[in-house]
Order: sequence, then structure tokens, then C-alpha cells
Amino acid sequence: MMNYSNSVTIQAAARNVQRGGVIIGSVDVNGIVSFATNPVIHLNNSTARVEAKRLATLNPGKMFIMAKLTGAEYVPTANSISI
Repeated sequence: MMNYSNSVTIQAAARNVQRGGVIIGSVDVNGIVSFATNPVIHLNNSTARVEAKRLATLNPGKMFIMAKLTGAEYVPTANSISI
């Protein structure tokens, strides 16, 4: 059986993808893209751009990118049943 909190988290993530949410990531000097473990999901490009600009201002020389959530795939874990 799926843990309730995991189910709620997956449902919330799915809603954010359906809404076309935008997350902020960074690119290091080697071109490696990274995202926070639990990123803020912006509901539109405007708020994401403001946040990316704020982060770039705080971190000169580091690039911040905006990534639009366009889809996802999810396979639930198997449940073990004892009979």
C-alpha cells in the first residue's frame, strides 16, 4: 500500500506539472545543470524570471535557468502481499 504522505506528494507534483509550473536551476562553470532537492514551483514565467534574476544578482558569475514542467512519468512501487 502506498504511504499516504507519498501519495499526497505525488498528487501535488502532478498538479504542478499539469499547470505548467516553472522551476529554477543553476548551471556551473562546467555546464552542469542542477536543481534544488525540493524546488519552489512557480506558477508562471514572470515570477520565475524575477526569482532567477534575484538569484543571479546574489551570485554574480553563476547562471540561473528556468525550466518549464511539461510532463512526467510515474510508476508506483510494487506492494508486497503475504498470504
